[in-house]
Amino acid sequence: MIKKEWLWMDDKQRDTASPHPCGAQGCLIAPTKFLTEQECSDLANLVKKLRFCWIDRGHFFTLGAATYQDGLSEYPAKANKLNPILTKNFGPLLHKLHEFYEADYEQPWGIARPGFHIFDHASNGIMGSAHIDEPFSRVVLPKSFTNPFSFTMLLEQPAVGAGMDYWPDATGEDLRRVIKEDIYPPHEHLQYELGVLYTHDGLFPHRINNKGDMSDSEHRITLQGHGLTLDDGRRLLYF
Repeated sequence: MIKKEWLWMDDKQRDTASPHPCGAQGCLIAPTKFLTEQECSDLANLVKKLRFCWIDRGHFFTLGAATYQDGLSEYPAKANKLNPILTKNFGPLLHKLHEFYEADYEQPWGIARPGFHIFDHASNGIMGSAHIDEPFSRVVLPKSFTNPFSFTMLLEQPAVGAGMDYWPDATGEDLRRVIKEDIYPPHEHLQYELGVLYTHDGLFPHRINNKGDMSDSEHRITLQGHGLTLDDGRRLLYF
């Protein structure tokens, strides 16, 4: 989010199987109603109570280690330090998440459990960077893998709402214009709903949409994570 960048994919990277077992094959972004608004509120309040565990990322925070924010040498230690906190405080949520994605609940050493993004008024006026998700390139995995995917779920939103911009049909010429002229092509927008789990392969350009200013008391809190299938058939969730 701090630095504008445009990562790119080729056609082979797009050619992945459906990453989730919810019957949404062929969907670019698959929504599933996962939690009630009251459950979202309870979890968001718990995230805020754990503020002493938040990691300051500049204009936002994470609760949990994050592949794209932590250095390769720092990530395992941060993951091992924060995983017990996430497991203790969000066990029911994590179990439900792993059951939904048919993932192995046991977490390998040095791999972060799914965590949270937290934005407050310090992020006002800052738009997210367009990118594709390649967290698997920044973590030491126990085996080779297939079918990478990403997921997010809104737990608390400011009055202006929360969502994601994305470019489903971006071209190489679009990339050149972004690099040379800082001109983004027209985008699609997904407005998040509380408690809806959004799953996608992460391999199309997208960014966090910061629609407007938050007040001092408001937060945007989302569950964040990624997944993949190891070559022995086990599915792993991580952040």
